[in-house]
Amino acid sequence: MADRRLAVLGLDAFPYWLLEKAREAGVASFIFNDKTIGAGKRLSCIPPVTPASWPSMMSGVNPGKHGIFSFLSFDRREKKAFFNTAAQLEHPRIHEILSYEGLRSLVVNPIPDFPLLPASKAVIVSNLFFTPRPLSRPRGLHEKYFPSEWPPKYDLEFLESYVEGVRALLEDQLRDPPPLTWVTLDYPDVVLHKDTRLFRDPSIHSSLWGRIDKLARLLYDNYGNLMIVSDHGFREFKVRVNVNDILYREGYAVPSKEETEHLHEQEVFEARGEEAKKIRVPMTLYKLLVKLRLEGVARKIALRILRFYGSKTGKKIYLKPGYSIDYERSRAFVPFTFAYGVYTNGADPRQVAAVLRRYKGLRVWLRGEVYNGPYAGRGPDVVVLGDHEAGYTLGPPRIVGVIYTRTDFATHDQWGILLHKMEDDSIDWDALPLEVPNHLVGSLAMCHLRVPLPGDIDDRGLVERSCNSSIEYKDYNGKFRIAKRLALRGVKR
Repeated sequence: MADRRLAVLGLDAFPYWLLEKAREAGVASFIFNDKTIGAGKRLSCIPPVTPASWPSMMSGVNPGKHGIFSFLSFDRREKKAFFNTAAQLEHPRIHEILSYEGLRSLVVNPIPDFPLLPASKAVIVSNLFFTPRPLSRPRGLHEKYFPSEWPPKYDLEFLESYVEGVRALLEDQLRDPPPLTWVTLDYPDVVLHKDTRLFRDPSIHSSLWGRIDKLARLLYDNYGNLMIVSDHGFREFKVRVNVNDILYREGYAVPSKEETEHLHEQEVFEARGEEAKKIRVPMTLYKLLVKLRLEGVARKIALRILRFYGSKTGKKIYLKPGYSIDYERSRAFVPFTFAYGVYTNGADPRQVAAVLRRYKGLRVWLRGEVYNGPYAGRGPDVVVLGDHEAGYTLGPPRIVGVIYTRTDFATHDQWGILLHKMEDDSIDWDALPLEVPNHLVGSLAMCHLRVPLPGDIDDRGLVERSCNSSIEYKDYNGKFRIAKRLALRGVKR
């Protein structure tokens, strides 16, 4: 049974490449001090998206075993997308596993974060990311520490207030520290999607970084063992590759003249009450703008007009270039933003992968080369990422009229961080390569805590080489399925 303790601090979307800049800027002198924390590891996150990556990091398994591949899932039979919640999670996370072993934990913002699944020994607060309302166990705990405003504004003032709330919560709860405390913050992701100045000067958020640094120090002072992780990276790209345009050109994708009912990440906030208006840019017009190299100028002018329109109407405005996909008639297509892959509808995935590999700026795998497990079929048949290091990312899940769009665009990349400051020698960090898969985080955490690991963890050999204590394995999935089924009775999924 566990006789060690561990704290984990999650920073959503903090990119590995930004570490050196943060150190040079002198922000968060505890977190980003290579003498204090060390160089750390480059964390490979495929797919590089929050709802898929955090469950991998908290469970020790890839999405093919925990069942969540993105913000949305695509129902192949109904030919439509729907939002993922904890109802789609198929594998216990570390705090649930600890509960099964009779061990306590404190978790702030487990992902997926709604609805809360039972973990009898866990204190849980869920009030960032995607939950439609603040939740906690014990009930009402969040009301004592956090801003009452909902939905949150996600500006710096709110984030600073939120981090202070987490610190107050920890100061109370850590008077008798549980074996595990795991805190996940929706920063810097929630800022970077709107403003990338942080890339050039991390000190512009020095006040917020100072608060996060104090949080990390508080965790380390109470535990002596601290991991700092991120679920993916973030960077600016110069070219977007429009995969559905490739599939259209190659005869796989068919455009729909009618707008398909289609959700994407930004529309999460519509469920919280914001109105939205979508304006479609005709494919021929978009193609002309790109050919004339006017896209950047035209976009700026259009955005100014739309902001003025939005200020007068109170609506959120989205530009939607080109056409949606006809899911019924298409043989292969990208169904939604952050799908990171192609779903087939009668096409041979091997042929689709071979076609995509002919195009510059893409990295392409068959599903079985990346994912494995009983739920791998929920994911795309062909996994596709942009060539991030060369400046390529993926375009929108539409047919827009061109294959390559040259534009300054910031979004997720593959590489997150795994930093560590550990007093105990439970893990042989030198036995690990510089680049490690994100699911290794959960396995190493359970190794450190000396609890039996799930029998289906990925990269078992790598875990066993780096864990300095004997490892036991156990099947937790049956207990998790029963607990989840009981918890979700009567809950709208």
